[in-house]
Amino acid sequence: MASGEFAARERYRRAQRALVESQDGLESLGIRSELGELNCLRDYGEGPVVVLLHGADTTAAVWSPLSHRLERFDVWMPDLPAFGLSADHDYRMKLRGVGGEVVQAVRRRAEADDVAVAGHSFGGYHGLAAALDHPDAVTRLAFASAPLGLYADLPFVLRLAGLPLVSRLAIRHAFGPPDQDREVARRYIERYFVEDADRVPDEVVDCVAASRGLPRTRRALRRMARSYIGLRGVSQEVDLRSELEGIEPPTLFLHGSRDPFAGSGDLEWAAGEVQEGVYRELEGLGHAIWLEDPEATADALEEFLTMGP
Repeated sequence: MASGEFAARERYRRAQRALVESQDGLESLGIRSELGELNCLRDYGEGPVVVLLHGADTTAAVWSPLSHRLERFDVWMPDLPAFGLSADHDYRMKLRGVGGEVVQAVRRRAEADDVAVAGHSFGGYHGLAAALDHPDAVTRLAFASAPLGLYADLPFVLRLAGLPLVSRLAIRHAFGPPDQDREVARRYIERYFVEDADRVPDEVVDCVAASRGLPRTRRALRRMARSYIGLRGVSQEVDLRSELEGIEPPTLFLHGSRDPFAGSGDLEWAAGEVQEGVYRELEGLGHAIWLEDPEATADALEEFLTMGP
């Protein structure tokens, strides 16, 4: 491992350790998968297993403001491959099967017959694909804001990230420099995720700042952008709208009314396409609804996860 990669991972490891120490019941552990070792956070609860899948420029750490409010569930939050402390992965070679393998790896480690899955943005795409490819393993599916794969449009700077000559600069503009401190990270969190990043706990912001300095993560973002994003937005290879009728488990679409990535009509339509869909809008919230209002997000998720068939 190169010295820069090692130093970046150590910085992230320290940030994650501080987060774990700040929150009772939270622990980090490793999970074996066909994609390599996965780093995972777990928030112990007495109930069914819930797997939370993070977005493309964050890690499992961002879920912690939500996870400890889901007291009736055993919450597992893996770092997706190439993110956080998980093994590297080239998404140009394999994209769709990643979510299914991550969910199955957690299910095996948790010794659970089946799991509920909730995803955000890029993680929402992986949740969708996991439910389509492993219908017997996923009992309920939820989205904390618009999942990639159900919208084609993107902010212009992210569409530029798909162009090889400017990809590196576009990603830097969107997500910030690799050597971010806490305050710089807060400002970039406000760019796409929340209206007021001062409401995000310091320990979570520190993990975001450290994660954006991970060479393998920035490399993965560039590769994914060049392979699956163009000036017209997300490529058809990532678009799962035509497969929604194959989603069998009950599915909740939580949507922040200020989400810049998809309008309410997109997700209301999607809720009508799946076999058992529920749409709920949270007024005034953006793309990362649980970072702005973890209580409302937890209440909506718990109500959905515990309702009868």
